[in-house]
Amino acid sequence: GICLLAETCAILGDTRRAAPLYQLMLPYGALNVVAVPELALDSASRPLGILATLQGRFEDAARHFQEALRMNERMGARPWVAHTQEDHARMLLRRNANGDREHADELRSRAQATYHELGMLGDAAQAAALPYSSVASCRSRSPAVSVDRLGAAPQARCRSESIESGVQ
Repeated sequence: GICLLAETCAILGDTRRAAPLYQLMLPYGALNVVAVPELALDSASRPLGILATLQGRFEDAARHFQEALRMNERMGARPWVAHTQEDHARMLLRRNANGDREHADELRSRAQATYHELGMLGDAAQAAALPYSSVASCRSRSPAVSVDRLGAAPQARCRSESIESGVQ
């Protein structure tokens, strides 16, 4: 769906498409994302946070990640709580304001612990590497990643880890 386009923009560093996508998704930020008929994803605020981060709109990004974290916690969507914490940490590292590194480390540690508890070991490894990775875009990718290099880059966050570990 459209929410996955936010991660695609981040992976590709596509700021040109991020802005209109952000505006298109903004009215739905308070809603939960679903893939009809049977799959509930996470808060629409998380991809909004990813898009705001990509555009350098850090205050908006922080607000979206906080909203997403609240909604995902209310739903008991632990994988999505961890993804939100990791993406929020990535934004804080990119912004790099006073206290951001410490807050990012706390979020990364919580995300990593949840990933381990849920058997999402690939995500746990990416969260562990976060302070050392490029923080300009989603899932440890530099915004300069070309389409040719995507196949060689670390795997994008597809939701297969939830299926493989039995976590829904």
